[in-house]
Parts: sequence; structure tokens; C-alpha cells
Amino acid sequence: DLGKMPGKPEVEEVDLGKMPVSALVGEEIEKQFCGAKAAACAALFKMGKASGGVFEAPACVGIPFGSLERVAKAKGAETAKKLQGLRASAEDAELSGAELEEACTKLRYLVASLRPSASETGAVKKMCEEETARVGRGVRLMVRSSANVEDLGGLSAAGLYDSVADVDGTSEESIGEAVAAVWASLFTKRAVLARRDAKKEFGVGASAHMGVLAQPMKEPNLCFVLHTRNPFPISALTAEGGSPSMSPGKAQGGGGKADGLSLAPLSISRQNSGTSLRRERSGAGTRSPDVYAEVAHGHGEILASGAVRGVPYRAVVDKDSGRSHLISFSSFSVGLKGSGEGGLVEEPLDYLKERFYTDSVYRKGVLERLGKVGAILEKAHKGVAQDVEGLIESGSDALVVVQTRPQPL
Repeated sequence: DLGKMPGKPEVEEVDLGKMPVSALVGEEIEKQFCGAKAAACAALFKMGKASGGVFEAPACVGIPFGSLERVAKAKGAETAKKLQGLRASAEDAELSGAELEEACTKLRYLVASLRPSASETGAVKKMCEEETARVGRGVRLMVRSSANVEDLGGLSAAGLYDSVADVDGTSEESIGEAVAAVWASLFTKRAVLARRDAKKEFGVGASAHMGVLAQPMKEPNLCFVLHTRNPFPISALTAEGGSPSMSPGKAQGGGGKADGLSLAPLSISRQNSGTSLRRERSGAGTRSPDVYAEVAHGHGEILASGAVRGVPYRAVVDKDSGRSHLISFSSFSVGLKGSGEGGLVEEPLDYLKERFYTDSVYRKGVLERLGKVGAILEKAHKGVAQDVEGLIESGSDALVVVQTRPQPL
């Protein structure tokens, strides 16, 4: 049920004996099998098809919880026993410092050497082939984490686990390597310590398991993050003053001013939210009239990672009228694009060639579309404020939503 987004963490134990033994496709994906993120993305795909062209969402294949343990067992009793022992060592609450780092490193090395079953990689490859036939060009893949301890109300774990971009969907070996890399990210020292903190803070005691979500990778012109409940004291309908100064490319690291408003506290990007599992509130409450949006050129990792210095475009959009108010222009000097050989690469930006920067009518139109999508998704989740990620696809200009989850408040 899309509306049941709790205000506190509700992590469910995974019964590995009841997990599917093959990949799940589209509407077959369920939270209990593949995690909240994968289930939400499967629901988004269905919603996108029914939205009348307002937005799209990528197709998806889910590799369920328990796949890692199954392939370890299939490799032999010794491998399965080693996996179990290393995991117990890494998750020993008494272990810390160099000892914990060593245990996590050994565990990740073992996990990264394993591969999902041929039927699972084959299902992902088939999805990629179908998408390639549909769009008439080669399609790369995004292979994403979908753990049972992320993307929950009160427990987002944003940025804590890995996704692998620009994966060759024609190669089952490349698909398998990417899945193994996502599995291994469950056992970084940072992730283990974050789960310890979560257990101490609010009693998250369930064992962590990693599902994997594979989707066709879209090549974006723009990426965005939306909060459907505007967390800041500025409204699209009441804001005064003209547009902010058009001076891109000068990285301010979150500083600077526009319209007399200090920008330092305004970032909602994952740059400041992905370092730990922390308590968050997500409630229905009073409906906010505005969506708050952050927009950048290229792939959304620039908003998620904090690895590139600068700030995004920031705006508020009234959900009912579509009226928008631009708070700041972007100062990133580069955008991220798929390398075509695995991973993302930086590409210098020439803002004078970027339509979103130069064409105010186009920019307002995009922001109006973002406001409409934010309102639709919040309504679909029965008024629970949403944290939405997506992109404007290069070439088609389609608005693609890749993820939605309860908004941290």
C-alpha cells in the first residue's frame, strides 16, 4: 500500500527460507522480497504508465533477499560457512577500529567474488534487450541497492549503500559484477557502524539483507530532487524580488545570496544526509502549498554524493498554480554523464549552451512540471510528504521519476 509510510523505522525480519529463488520483474516485486526501494520503483513504473504522459518511470528487475546466501551455498559448504563466519565477525558489537575494518574488508572481498545465478543475470539482460528494442538504441543499466534497512519512514539511509551506474546490459558478467558490488556495500565499515547506531538509537534489531534493483539507465539533460513539503520559509506565491544573479560556475559550497535570502541552510541534497542512519519524521500533517526543488545538469549523483563542489538550482513551486520562484542558479562547473565504459565522468559545463539556464520560459515550464509530479506523488501516498528523485531525459525531454520515499522532516 503506497499510503502506509510510517513515521518511525519499521524494519522487518527477512525469512530467507520464504524468498523467491529467481529474479522478479515489474509488478512481481514486493517489499518483503526485494526491499522498499525496489517495491516503490515497481509501483512508480505502473503509476507512470497510468499518468497520461505526466511522467515516466524506468522498468525494473529485482534480485531478492537471500540470493547472496544461495550462491555462496551453491559454491560449496566451505564458502557458505566462511560467509556466515565473516559476517558474524563484522557485525560483532564489540569489534571496533582496525579490527572492524579488517573484518569488513575480508567480508566484502568474499562477497565481491560471488555472482548471482544465471537466471537472475539473464532476467536483467532480457529487460535491457527489451528496452533497447523499444527505444531503438543501446541501453546501459543502473544497478541499485534495495536493502531491508533503507528507504523506510524514519530510516532513509540515503547514500549509505552503493549503486553502480553505466553497466553493460548485454554482458551477464558485467551485470553479475555490479550486483556483487551492491551486495558488498552492505558490509562497509561505515554501513556496519551506522546500523549499530540505529539499533542503539531506536531499536532497529532486524538483520540487514540486500536486495538489488536493476533498471535501464536514462541519459539525463537535467536531474532533480524534490521535497513535496517545502521545508523553508519562502513561498512561490509570496516571494518578492527578481531573479537571482545569473553567475554560474563559481562554486560557493552552499554559500552566497539570492533575493536577499541566505542560501547556506537551504540544501536538501544527499550531500549532508547520507552519512548515517538517523531518525527522521515523515507525516501527513498540514499540506504544504509548495514543492521545494533542487536541479542540476547531468546525472543525479552530483546531488547525491557531495563529491562535486558547488550548489544546484533551487526553486519553490506552488502545487496548485504551477507558479515558481527561483531562489538560486547552479554553480556546479561540471555535470556527470555516463562514460559508456562503466561509471560516470565529469563533463565541463557551458551554461550559455544550457537551455534551462538561458531560457526562462522553458525553465518555468520544467519547474511547473516538477510541481505537478510532486503533487501527484504526495496524493498517491495519501498526503505523506515525499522525497523524490528523477531526471529530464536528454532528447525526449521526458520527465522520469526514478525514486520516491517518505520525506525526512
